[in-house]
Amino acid sequence: MKAFQDFVDALSIILRQNLYGWYVLLGLLFIALLLPR
Repeated sequence: MKAFQDFVDALSIILRQNLYGWYVLLGLLFIALLLPR
């Protein structure tokens, strides 16, 4: 499970560095789902 732990650590670092990007993407997706077409 060492490889899996390394993968999780790397992923968490990437997500932390791109945290604002994730919030923007999720926010836009949420708005798109709420807005009536």
